[in-house]
Amino acid sequence: WRGPKEALVAAKLLEKERKGAALHDARLAIDTADAWRRAGDPRKAGDLLRAAMFGDPLHANLGLGRVQMASNQPGEAEQSFRAALAAWDKGAFGVDDQTDARIGLARALVARDPKNKEAAATLDAAVRDDGGSAEAHYWLAKVSQEQGDRDKARAQADKAIDLDDAYPEALALDGDL
Repeated sequence: WRGPKEALVAAKLLEKERKGAALHDARLAIDTADAWRRAGDPRKAGDLLRAAMFGDPLHANLGLGRVQMASNQPGEAEQSFRAALAAWDKGAFGVDDQTDARIGLARALVARDPKNKEAAATLDAAVRDDGGSAEAHYWLAKVSQEQGDRDKARAQADKAIDLDDAYPEALALDGDL
């Protein structure tokens, strides 16, 4: 979806799909929640994600953490991303899901305390296990900058740009360094 208006149309269409047996389809609920989040309705998104917890706890917690971060609730987001990591440990999921949860957790930790050491350690693990994630490198650069380690910040920003040379946030951060 290109913007909130398109996301709202998609959310309404997906809601129509969620009838009968599809009402309990966790994946459809998560997709619908994502549309509501993008349309600017975090309450509906959160309700759908909480309903999807039993069917897909990993992706429901990832989505809920994103909604909570967008709603300026870093403490609740931290809990959701920790729950997503716990769900990842119990299932056969891809490393990209683990990386998403780690990035979300680090962002929630930094939102509460910019000098949080656990955030840096979490992102170090993300780039170690998923070295191809430009987003993980970018967030490690951002946290390193916040914590005063400009050399590490520049190296990580450069790596993010190497992986995705059209990553505007990484380009801006690299320019600031």
